[in-house]
Amino acid sequence: MRKQMIQACVFFALQFAVAAGSAFAQTPATPRSPWSVAVYGGALTERPFAETFTNANPLFVNSYLAAVSVTYEAYKFSSLPLVLEIDGTIAKRFGQDRQWEVAIQPVLRWTAFPWNAYLPTTLRVAPLGLSYASGVSPWELHWAGNDHGSKLLNFLSIELTFKRDEQDAGEVFVKSHHRSGIFGTFNDTYGGSTYITTGYRHRF
Repeated sequence: MRKQMIQACVFFALQFAVAAGSAFAQTPATPRSPWSVAVYGGALTERPFAETFTNANPLFVNSYLAAVSVTYEAYKFSSLPLVLEIDGTIAKRFGQDRQWEVAIQPVLRWTAFPWNAYLPTTLRVAPLGLSYASGVSPWELHWAGNDHGSKLLNFLSIELTFKRDEQDAGEVFVKSHHRSGIFGTFNDTYGGSTYITTGYRHRF
């Protein structure tokens, strides 16, 4: 029953994000600002990070995350369909966890897909970043490989974005929000946590 309730929450969060994108997307008359703001939320998965992309059953648990993220477009490559962005994020966990989290990371956005004339899609990948949590959650401690865990961990995210039209200022997305110690690099910590989330981003 709990699994069905969690899946329903994620489904309705995605529906809300799509509705928000339709309501707020616009075609600006002037060049857009390099700044954008996103809101997203989701649930913790029991799956190891790699398995979240290969297994259709996410095995959600009773830990949730709500986040606000600010993005700055730092550089647009002239010879590649690639954009360098900087993300700053504030997140709050709730359910069985109560920690706050702040994070910063450089993000590479790939903008060329063969179906973009029908459904504009981008892929945002950020393998390295910094995430600081106000406490070590029981889940992260369990997988830390030690008896203390770490408040400061690497922040990795992979995100697919979609919009109705290339000129729309809004986009919806599905994002993997992942913290880990990178095999002991951070405070001798190995494991971490992965939240599967959906959200909406608006560019000004």
